[in-house]
Amino acid sequence: MNDKNRAAGRGGHGAVWGSKKIKAIAVRGYGKPKVAKEDKFREAIAKAARKHRESPVTSEGLPKFGTAVLVNIINKVGIFPTRNFRTGVFEGAG
Repeated sequence: MNDKNRAAGRGGHGAVWGSKKIKAIAVRGYGKPKVAKEDKFREAIAKAARKHRESPVTSEGLPKFGTAVLVNIINKVGIFPTRNFRTGVFEGAG
């Protein structure tokens, strides 16, 4: 969990850490990380935010319907994690 209410639930890290009996990872810090090229960093943030606002999926679909709005999209492009990630398409996704 991070930011008090967000979970890093993608990619299988939880399963790997659980298999290793890891219960928690704690980090403490007081400073901000330094950004090497702050102007380029800010450009990248602005570009990503613009894409987010302009996409009907991220600006409207996800807030209104949640992750389920992605099922047909990711199934169509063949990256829908199916049968324990052995295939990327599920015939009954619709």
